[in-house]
Amino acid sequence: MSVDDRSAYIKRKQLCLNCFAKGHQLPSRCSKLFRHGLKSYPSWIINISHLGTNFKARALIDSGSEATFITERLFNLIRLPFQVVQAQFSGLNQTVAAQSKKLCSFTIRSPTRPALQLETMAYVLPQLAGNLPSYPIPQNFLRDLPDFPLADPKFYESAQIDVLIGADILPSVLLSGAKTNICGSLLGQETIFGWVLTGPVSASAQSRISSFSTQISHAYDNSLDKLLTKFWEVENIPTKLVKESDSMCEKNFLQTTTRNECGKYVVTLPFRDPEHIGSGLGHSRSFALAQFLKNEQRLKRDEALKARYDSVIQEYLDLKHMRQVVRVLQQLAADVQLSHPKASNVIRNFMYVDDVLAGADSTEEAQLMVQELRDVLNSAGFPLRKWTSNQKEVLAAIQSNHLLNTDFLEIDAKSTAKTLGIRWRATSDEFFFVPPELANETSFTKRQVLSQIAKLFDPAGWLAPFIVRAKIFMQEIWLQELGWDENIPNELFLRWLNFLQNYSVLEQIRIPRWLSFRPDFKVEHHGFCDASQKAYGAAIYVRVEVGSTIMVQLLTAKTRVAPVETVTLPRLELCGALLLSEMDAAIIPQMPTINSELYCWTDFTIVLAWLSKPACQWITFVANRVTKIAQATKTEN
Repeated sequence: MSVDDRSAYIKRKQLCLNCFAKGHQLPSRCSKLFRHGLKSYPSWIINISHLGTNFKARALIDSGSEATFITERLFNLIRLPFQVVQAQFSGLNQTVAAQSKKLCSFTIRSPTRPALQLETMAYVLPQLAGNLPSYPIPQNFLRDLPDFPLADPKFYESAQIDVLIGADILPSVLLSGAKTNICGSLLGQETIFGWVLTGPVSASAQSRISSFSTQISHAYDNSLDKLLTKFWEVENIPTKLVKESDSMCEKNFLQTTTRNECGKYVVTLPFRDPEHIGSGLGHSRSFALAQFLKNEQRLKRDEALKARYDSVIQEYLDLKHMRQVVRVLQQLAADVQLSHPKASNVIRNFMYVDDVLAGADSTEEAQLMVQELRDVLNSAGFPLRKWTSNQKEVLAAIQSNHLLNTDFLEIDAKSTAKTLGIRWRATSDEFFFVPPELANETSFTKRQVLSQIAKLFDPAGWLAPFIVRAKIFMQEIWLQELGWDENIPNELFLRWLNFLQNYSVLEQIRIPRWLSFRPDFKVEHHGFCDASQKAYGAAIYVRVEVGSTIMVQLLTAKTRVAPVETVTLPRLELCGALLLSEMDAAIIPQMPTINSELYCWTDFTIVLAWLSKPACQWITFVANRVTKIAQATKTEN
């Protein structure tokens, strides 16, 4: 039946047009009309973009939600990529309202402004808010609606909500425009997708109230658990993948980079669409502003930190080099390769973001390297500061206010520096460690133990024998299935106290910076791998032979805790061999010892037997690792 036919039928039966009950016919006398009431909700019509296809959906703004959500119906329809999570969501009265096991990613676009887009992550739930508004808004209420672009042109119709926009991306959506008293009771808010309206349509009480206030819980702890298990999962050394966006940026750099009359490099920004600059910039200003204000508040609470921060920023402003220079430095190295070969080599191979870590075989060579570096970088507007060396003669030509510390004018025990999280003492030319301060505790929770383990920063693996004990201990705590804020059992507590007592020994460890290498010396690299039922690991040493003198230094090491599931010792030994081969492939090519020999050692004959035959002869676990080892190293070594 059409709307007119249904209306005529109700009138013939003398029923109420609102509740279809007998006894009254005028909607104004219907008690159910007042009992339900109506509200307008801030909804949008958006496009969910995935793999070049747009899917129209109705979205609702929920400023009380900590995250964005999408219905399972729409998620399955689009077949969005996702990652497995364990998250619970609580609402009013802190009651758990829903759980999600999927976190998906997609792009939000505007149907009317295709250039606008927002990358977002959303939790998947079976249902969100149902149909909103609860009942259609009467057209006569909207007769005075202003003529402005609406984010949802049919906001007055009751329809399903498929996406709930939370506070995680809301600041990127809202604009400054606002209007009050629209149609007498509505508030208008301007967004990047158009105007949204919210507010009561009827002042009467409602029997159905839609309330949204969502808090995410447990997801953090579960992500910690997942991160923690990586200590003992069988995994490979990570490899660096080149993203498509990186290639585009590199292409843009090569095509647009020039040098001005002052020698500084001028580079255009890598816009996605160079023909329409600014069309796809997004709306991240609110995020940046929020972070800026957060930093301002932190600095206000610490006057000493603020003074140091202001001093550094002012120096950057005075020098006019507050810009990202990493890729520019690589171009500079290429430009001066013939005129300043030593500086070119240092910039290309021994710079880490804005730090230079390099050495030379003699004082004279170091002085020449310093002079070339200063000339080259000054010419491009990048004057170097905070110089340091283990030879004061190298620093003689550098003015004192350009040194890391005036202590280095007369090198003594106080002449130390810190870079990449490691400390270095100039007098002995050694790296050393400063153990973190520990508070006396009568108990420890799982969270506290992990926090203390995380403070052991050891990127080169020089503390591997010590840290692997902490990893094993953390695995034992994890197997107890304790809560993150639950105290560990007394037996584990006593063992942890005993472990902490060894922290002070770390300050006695010294690692020579110089590996006793010179170009005319004979150099070999020896890698060792081993395993037990609790852990496996690998270490690489440098062996330098000068006449009858032989010097051996530890280069790097890495350990892994054995998986929770029982793995046989031969397989763990094979995992150790794979770890070693991947370390060799990642590290040895970066060393300056071009003609060095590499030897890999294992004391497990079964592993040697596996490596001596083609991988196809073994079961999958063994075959996969034998193949990877063969690809990374020469098995005859």
